Amino acid sequence: MTCTCRVASRLIRIPYPATNANIQNLSELEPHLNGPFTPDLATPLSLFPQFLNENKYPTTLSSALIGSCTNSSYEDMSRVASIAEQAKAAGLKSKVPFLVTPGSELIRATIERDGLQGVLEDVGATVLANACGPCIGQWKREEKQGEDNGEFGKMRDHES
Repeated sequence: MTCTCRVASRLIRIPYPATNANIQNLSELEPHLNGPFTPDLATPLSLFPQFLNENKYPTTLSSALIGSCTNSSYEDMSRVASIAEQAKAAGLKSKVPFLVTPGSELIRATIERDGLQGVLEDVGATVLANACGPCIGQWKREEKQGEDNGEFGKMRDHES
């Protein structure tokens, strides 16, 4: 099932197993995590522990990815940087590899110019070049050699 939402006078389809109704208020839409193995598989956050258990997926987060190679915007990066600033103010740093993929070279250069890249790096992020790879599980995972692991993330590159 999908939920159809009107955003800026255009309809977008959002996978949402709980209903096939129109949502009038986007703040009522529950956050989803995408994956594993495909960004088309979306699970509501409240159902995520059940989803992991039913599919016998690992339940320990071993890395994090924000962004995508084709559609992560400057706005997305600024939101992530805002959260990173809050984490830094609280004395927190990423405990797992934290990868950030800007949606284009222009966005990467702009977040570097505007200081957002430094904010992300201060909490342990690695800002990658704009390229395909991490969102489909292709990057060098030295810390998890020989272990099964899945990939889940919040990505925007496959919106319709």
